[in-house]
Amino acid sequence: MLQREICRAIADAGLEVGIYLGLNDLFPDTWNEHPEWHAQKGDYMLEEAHVCPSVPEARKELFALRERLFAGLPHIDYVMTQITDYGGCGCSMCAPYPKTYLRVLEEQAALTRRYHPQVKIVVSGVSAPLSDGDMLRELLPKMAWVDYVWELPRGTKPVIRAAMPETTMVNGWGKFGPCPLLPDIKRGYEYDLIHLSGVAQYSEGIHDDMNRFALLQFAQDPQRSVEDVARAYAEGWLKLSGRDAALAAQVIAGLGTLIANDRYFMSFDYGADNPQADERVKILLDLRGRSRTLEDNYRYWLLHYRAVSESFSTLAGPLSSDVLRKEADAARAALLRLEPEYGRFLANLHPSALPGRLAWNWPRTSSAAWKRENTFAQG
Repeated sequence: MLQREICRAIADAGLEVGIYLGLNDLFPDTWNEHPEWHAQKGDYMLEEAHVCPSVPEARKELFALRERLFAGLPHIDYVMTQITDYGGCGCSMCAPYPKTYLRVLEEQAALTRRYHPQVKIVVSGVSAPLSDGDMLRELLPKMAWVDYVWELPRGTKPVIRAAMPETTMVNGWGKFGPCPLLPDIKRGYEYDLIHLSGVAQYSEGIHDDMNRFALLQFAQDPQRSVEDVARAYAEGWLKLSGRDAALAAQVIAGLGTLIANDRYFMSFDYGADNPQADERVKILLDLRGRSRTLEDNYRYWLLHYRAVSESFSTLAGPLSSDVLRKEADAARAALLRLEPEYGRFLANLHPSALPGRLAWNWPRTSSAAWKRENTFAQG
């Protein structure tokens, strides 16, 4: 019911409807009942409930489920199915798997078009072994039923960009807040735009909010500057204006240095090269002091948590470790209040992944701690 209503709402808004669909997954209860159907692990990212598509009974069940889905949805414009992530099978009956993938997907495409004649079929070799990508590149030109390729392999069909490298997973899947990649996203469009027929951006959490925004903004106009897109985010989602919006944009555009932690074995000089890290935290503190609405804006706290995490990744700066630790705690508490699922995700991480919680794990505090213990020559 929910899928039908979401589908209908998208179409009613004048947009096109696309769905992401696995090739060989079915309901876990059925999977548990039929161990003889289980897909074999190989070079593919299998998750629970994947079956071997070369087993006739499993294949019959797969298509029964697919037909129920296609018949029940009021409108579909695109169906995207990757070769893996999730899916695949490493058994001898399925080898070589790219051929099995395309053979099963062709049947699925025909079934989809029975109910939705206008549908476009999108294939993808993302996360497959390089050799499988090469095989797909050779096979796809002959597949008239395929309309688009989602990112890989290049050069065979019109390409829909999948935001590679992955914006959602970069630097810890949100463990340290967002990791804005605005300059990289813009650079990717400048390099790749002539090859693209569209963009398919998705998200696996609120920590990817800024990258998702930037990816679609640059898709609309790749000539925009990083600062312009960052400011649009600050104005639209942080509700800032004037100089405050410009300062927030400066912070957004400057974030994204990889977090350096968890290496403390006598490494007095190990840390991220990020001299403006503390300055960004100070800017965000000042903004919060002037605009009290930011207290209840989870997007602000995502930015703040990232900025504090990056400060803890540096060796030194004007802000004390106590101030940074207090701000990290404040950000986690605010996110627990405003976005409980994400707040609980942070709360359940190992203490070593929480900025400043374990002094030995962060460059900002571990260097001082080691120097404090280095008393052998003082005795």
